[in-house]
Amino acid sequence: MRPSLTQPPRAGHADMRGGRRDGFVLVAVLGIMALLLSLTGGTALLVRSALVGVRSTADDLRLEGLLRAGIDVAAYELFDLKLPVSRIREQRITLDSGVIIVTAEDESGRIDLNWSDPILLAGAYQAAGLTSLKPDEFAARVVQWRDRYEDKPPPNVDPARINLAAKPVGRGKDGFRKVAELRWLAGVSEDDVAAIAPLLTVENVQGRVNALEASTAVLMALPEMTPSLAARILALRNSPSATVADQLKALLPKQHTLLTTVRGAAFRVRVTAISVGSATRSVVVTLTRAPTREAPYYVTAWQR
Repeated sequence: MRPSLTQPPRAGHADMRGGRRDGFVLVAVLGIMALLLSLTGGTALLVRSALVGVRSTADDLRLEGLLRAGIDVAAYELFDLKLPVSRIREQRITLDSGVIIVTAEDESGRIDLNWSDPILLAGAYQAAGLTSLKPDEFAARVVQWRDRYEDKPPPNVDPARINLAAKPVGRGKDGFRKVAELRWLAGVSEDDVAAIAPLLTVENVQGRVNALEASTAVLMALPEMTPSLAARILALRNSPSATVADQLKALLPKQHTLLTTVRGAAFRVRVTAISVGSATRSVVVTLTRAPTREAPYYVTAWQR
């Protein structure tokens, strides 16, 4: 008798096929779960990144607001209240969003590249300890640059041999716009500029150095200056303001024409902002009074 062509499957084969199906389903489920977990993790990462971004933006805005507030306060105190800069040194102001620390310096206490006498420029070079050029040669090159659109010297003339006394003192129109432009002078390196920059400015249109605001390093740029004499000048700051000019003239009969006691019109202000989250940011700006009613003050320089 022939066997039937439609025999029922063996139990072993059925179990094997069912096991394969169960295994496939398990793998599929595990794959879907892994995909869902990866999507969930990716979404969490995006949310976390977005929160960090929002928090950083909020801190940035808070710090910028504190810096602007510090600049406004300094301008109000300098130009409206006319406070002496000695009252605005490490001035600490606490606000709800953080702390502002403000320090102001009168630019009249520095030697001006455009308006100061060449003898002060030479003295600044020497006081800074620079030796690449002779002090008079440095001063001559500064004068030649600031007067470059005026009476130009004949070609091939050594700048050190220019008659400094015959040159006009100061050119505000076509001269130096910032101290860093000294780097354009032959024989002056970036290190030289960094060393002499604390003594110089382009905002002291008086040309003379304010003896009541100058640092010891700037005072040492005066001709025939000594450390003891500079200390006596610093001591004058405690004298009554009405007598300082006469005392200065008596103390420095040869140099007093290079000095002044008149307050300047521009101020270098450092503002440090500290947010409630302890984030910190600083800026150094130069403030001048606006000559019109268009604005209470101008920011002529801004450096992070």
